[in-house]
Amino acid sequence: MITALLVDDEKRNHDSLSGLLKEYCPTVEVIGKASSVDEALQFISNQKPQLVFLDIMMPGLNGYEVLERMKHDQDFMHIPILMISSVSELSSIVKCIKMGADDYLPTPFNPVLLKARISACLQKKRTLDRDYKLMQEIAVARAQLETAIHSIDEGFALFNSN
Repeated sequence: MITALLVDDEKRNHDSLSGLLKEYCPTVEVIGKASSVDEALQFISNQKPQLVFLDIMMPGLNGYEVLERMKHDQDFMHIPILMISSVSELSSIVKCIKMGADDYLPTPFNPVLLKARISACLQKKRTLDRDYKLMQEIAVARAQLETAIHSIDEGFALFNSN
């Protein structure tokens, strides 16, 4: 099950998206709904959702600012963000993607597009997580090799439990 947070100041968008997710994306569970930026950031800090649906136009900080904060925070930068908005201008979509959003979904929500974009976001996350794990393994192997090279005058042996 994938946990998700809906961030939108419009209750009807919460209800609409929640209903579509239940019907078309049963593996996505909405664990929270936020109507303000502060509420969203607090929820993300406490609950660590695996996917965030983020509206662009909200009172206080807008979705762009939330996106920027999340993508610059070590704890949140790997959470996929799907921007949602009734704004469908190409410049808004491009801005979201350039700022680090994983995708953009216009409202009203199209169920087929919703399912495809969620799937793409989650596949991208799985790929990034796998790459991150491989990079960590490479760093460990490199450190072991460097240790061995620095000890070469004394003789060395490398053992791998695998």
